[in-house]
Amino acid sequence: MSISTQDIVRAKRRFFNAPTLTAPLYQLSVTFFSWLAQQGGTPDLQVVEFGPLSSTDVVIADAPCKIYAIVQKKTTATASYTKGTDSASTGSDAASEYRQKIEGVNRSMAAYYPTGFPMANGFTMQGTTTADGGTGSSTDGAYGVVLLGAP
Repeated sequence: MSISTQDIVRAKRRFFNAPTLTAPLYQLSVTFFSWLAQQGGTPDLQVVEFGPLSSTDVVIADAPCKIYAIVQKKTTATASYTKGTDSASTGSDAASEYRQKIEGVNRSMAAYYPTGFPMANGFTMQGTTTADGGTGSSTDGAYGVVLLGAP
C-alpha cells in the first residue's frame, strides 16, 4: 500500500486548522512550513489527526512514510506518554521509535523533522501513563496531528 498525499498548500491549510496548535506552536509551524517550501523541496504531504490516545493502537500510516511533524496536546493533569512505532498495524512498548512525555493540563508538545523521520513499515501510535507502556491512558492520552509524506 502507499499513503495518499496532497500538495503542501492544502496540507498546510488542514494542518493549521488542527485544534492542537497553540500560539507558540503555531509560530513554529509557520517557520517550519516556510522552510519546507524554500529548502525542503515542497513535498506532498498527508495530515492525520489522532486522539485522545490510549493503549489501543492507532494506525497513522499503513505503508512506508516519512514523519515531518507531530503536534499534540493534553487536557488532563495526569502525565502520559505518546509512543510511535515503525509498524503498519501494531504499537510497541519496548521498540517505539518516537516517545514523548507530556505533563500538565492543556500542555502542548511538538516535534518537527525538516528532512522527514523515515518509517520503513508504517507508523502506529499509542498512549500510556507509564514509560514502559504497562498502563494504558484511557482518558489521559494526548490528541493531535501528524504531518507525513512519501518515503
